[in-house]
Amino acid sequence: MRYLLLVVLTACADVRAATLSDGRPFTPPVVYARWYHDVEVCSGIHRDAYERITWYAVPGEQFTTGYEAYAVGYWDDHRIYLAESHLTDSNTVKHEILHELNGPGHPSVFDRCRLR
Repeated sequence: MRYLLLVVLTACADVRAATLSDGRPFTPPVVYARWYHDVEVCSGIHRDAYERITWYAVPGEQFTTGYEAYAVGYWDDHRIYLAESHLTDSNTVKHEILHELNGPGHPSVFDRCRLR
């Protein structure tokens, strides 16, 4: 009976997914600057933009963006949002850095840098 009650209560719980508005600014670890440089080298795109990025950690393993139902990273004009579970995932961070350097979309430079 207790198990059944737990199942019923769980089914009624609010399971709202995290959104960009749930993101909280954080100071990036030092390694992010190195990853930024790595992406500049790989892409051939050099911009003095690292200091302009505001980094946000979104609770959980994924979040909704308004465009995508489930994302682990998202870039929007000098703002990078990362799911907390991906804060140390170099590929996710570098993918969003490449958006900062290159802009929206996923042209061939994402393939060249293996960041699709």
